[in-house]
Amino acid sequence: MNQTTALYIHIPFCKKICPFCDFTKQKTNNKLFKPYLKALKKELCSYSTENIIISTIYFGGGTPSTIPENLIKDLLTYIKDTFDIKKEIEISFEMNPEDVTLPYITKIKRTGINRISIGVQSFHDNECTILGRNHNTKTTYNALNIIKNEITNFNIDLMFALPNSTINSLDFSLNKAIEYNPTHISCYSLTIEPNTPYYKNKVNKSKTPEDTKQYSHIIKKLKESNYKQYEISSFSKSNYECTHNKHYWNFNDYIGIGTGAHSLYKNKKFKKTSNMREYINNPHEYEITCNTKEDLISENIISNLRRIKGLRFTDYKTNYNLEFKSHFFNTLELLQKHKMIKLNTLGFYLTKKGLYLLDDVCLLFL
Repeated sequence: MNQTTALYIHIPFCKKICPFCDFTKQKTNNKLFKPYLKALKKELCSYSTENIIISTIYFGGGTPSTIPENLIKDLLTYIKDTFDIKKEIEISFEMNPEDVTLPYITKIKRTGINRISIGVQSFHDNECTILGRNHNTKTTYNALNIIKNEITNFNIDLMFALPNSTINSLDFSLNKAIEYNPTHISCYSLTIEPNTPYYKNKVNKSKTPEDTKQYSHIIKKLKESNYKQYEISSFSKSNYECTHNKHYWNFNDYIGIGTGAHSLYKNKKFKKTSNMREYINNPHEYEITCNTKEDLISENIISNLRRIKGLRFTDYKTNYNLEFKSHFFNTLELLQKHKMIKLNTLGFYLTKKGLYLLDDVCLLFL
């Protein structure tokens, strides 16, 4: 029996390392491109006998747009020759504004890539500088003018709750993004993660009432502009939700290929080494991160809580024989008391307050 699975491909190379980023990445090294893609093919080959149907493909990073188009084409050709591919498949590709040129976009379109996610983050030069970005607003405008004329389905990434940002500065960036009429907008709160330059330099960014106001403003503004929120950070035009990311939040199977990539496959979660040399030398090796029933339930809850529609109690009864409401009775009572969830007979979903404090909500279930 064929199994439908999403495929994530991690491209770890970046021309410049952003001080807030905690993903697996390294400075671009052209000499590693071919050995790395060769290792990706080897890892993909290990799944070739699994009767997999690839339902979506997502190139993330790092910065996939650092890779030459001919290597991306070669990898996608290998995937299509090795696996059954769902008809009209969504193939997403992350880019930075400074990498967007008309020739490059034209070439990657020919490979079958049909969805672009561009890391704008802000339409203010000073905020781009604070975030350590490798582009300015002029570069962003040039990139978006190319993309909007060449790609029907594209996402703009924005960040909020930045140092010294206000509702007005945020609103400017939102308005600029909306002007380009993207099919999707993602908005992420700046969070200082361990093992990032921000964290090591003791940059302090705790959540404030102003940040909560900014998040509420994003939800209201994008709703007025016909963007429906379907996940904590994701807003889309009708019929343009990101199919790939919904695999994660619905806790469906996905395979992550590449250094630092995570997978959920056949009821176990595992990840690849974050060491580039180790990955290239042995792309088949992985570390199990979650395979017990209790671990899977916890991971499932965390994924489902990101969805605006929340979670249903019957799913946990069906999949894990868990009486969710009675098992987590005290947690649900506490969250209701603090107005972080809305509970009904079928399940529950997070309020705006709960969504913004998602990490705290998840900890209560763990």
